[in-house]
Amino acid sequence: ELQARCVSMAGEIKQLDGDMQMLVYENYSKFIVATDTVKHMRTNVDTIEGRVEELTTSVDATTAKAEAVNEKLGSHREQIEQLNGVRALIKKLQAVFDLPAKLRTCAETGALALAVKYYVGAKPLLAKYGEEGAFA
Repeated sequence: ELQARCVSMAGEIKQLDGDMQMLVYENYSKFIVATDTVKHMRTNVDTIEGRVEELTTSVDATTAKAEAVNEKLGSHREQIEQLNGVRALIKKLQAVFDLPAKLRTCAETGALALAVKYYVGAKPLLAKYGEEGAFA
């Protein structure tokens, strides 16, 4: 009986040894695939790092150029804004100066609704500047 048990155990040992070799083989192939994947990822990360450095350099250069443009235009910015305000005011004043002729034309053609529209549009400017200069 001891000899039978020994033979049985030897068979089990061979079976377990075969199973263990099979597991080692399966896991080895997975390990190789994982190693290849890690190498591939490392290569991609190195490439991405290079591109990020290039992008950072480009962004820094763009920022420097934008700051230089802002410096050059900054002194003129206030002048430009002031001139735009004056231009807008001149347009409004021109509309007020044209108002009598427009109202006369509307009255002659019977377009009273249009005359009221012109007057209502000019009323805020007349109220603001009507007491000054040419409006007095």
